[in-house]
Amino acid sequence: MSDRTVTVRFFEVRNLTGDKTKFSECCKLAFQKPLANREVEVEPELAFRLERFTPAAGSAPMRGQFVRMQTQNLPHKAESGKELAELDVESLGHSTAFQYIPSRRLLALQMSHNGITPIRISVYLEKLLSVKGWSILPILTTNSARQLREGNVRQLHVRVGSPQDLNATTPDEIAVMDALKGMKNVGNMTYVAVTLGMGRAKTHMNSNFASRIARWLVSETKSNKAAKVRQVSATVRNAETGHLELLRLLKAHLGNQGIIKIPKKPIDAYASIDAFITQAWKANEAELEKQYP
Repeated sequence: MSDRTVTVRFFEVRNLTGDKTKFSECCKLAFQKPLANREVEVEPELAFRLERFTPAAGSAPMRGQFVRMQTQNLPHKAESGKELAELDVESLGHSTAFQYIPSRRLLALQMSHNGITPIRISVYLEKLLSVKGWSILPILTTNSARQLREGNVRQLHVRVGSPQDLNATTPDEIAVMDALKGMKNVGNMTYVAVTLGMGRAKTHMNSNFASRIARWLVSETKSNKAAKVRQVSATVRNAETGHLELLRLLKAHLGNQGIIKIPKKPIDAYASIDAFITQAWKANEAELEKQYP
């Protein structure tokens, strides 16, 4: 047995196009395909597939793992007493475990630096099943989510090093990405730091816009290192005290991190990680219940 640090974060899954096909149904349809037929290239040289899938049953969530097939930049084989040699395999597999509660549209996702991200899961289902419009956004702590939702946002503060690498899908996201790209390119800068604000206006920022953009950028921070999102925060007016407060949203993504015991063979690690995700649900149920009863 060996120790491994595992991080689990919670997300809300929605379809913004009005497509009636549920996320759980899409995963079930994907898994019904033969293994080779459920492999999809979500980006050039970056293929995904779904494995170990179990549908939801009673109170038990849907669960499984997404696998990324690495076909480029494979490491060499180093055996004792022998020189470096080719691995002689077609690809390497990187896996991310997940659980999903269909009735609440809540996703618990293992976070790893392996290229498996919420946006790429969306692209995978779109390319495999032609179901578009998936939005998988972080669930924030109850206090942060409430402050953004109540419509008292005065400013959003953002710092991005490579806005051209942001994964933007909705019109709002694309508009913000294009603006950040334009400012960086015009000034030939290494990063862009901007504040979107209301100035002296008595009205507050559109709460839906503020919440969507903030949650999108928080997700990009966790799953898209290439974009180099370094700051996402909001200045809000507390409805009870009337005072301005700064919400540091990069620390507000709901989830758990812990060290677990992994079997000697990494291929057997899934059960241990799945058990940790189950523990994460229980540890965060009070927070989740407040937002998604």
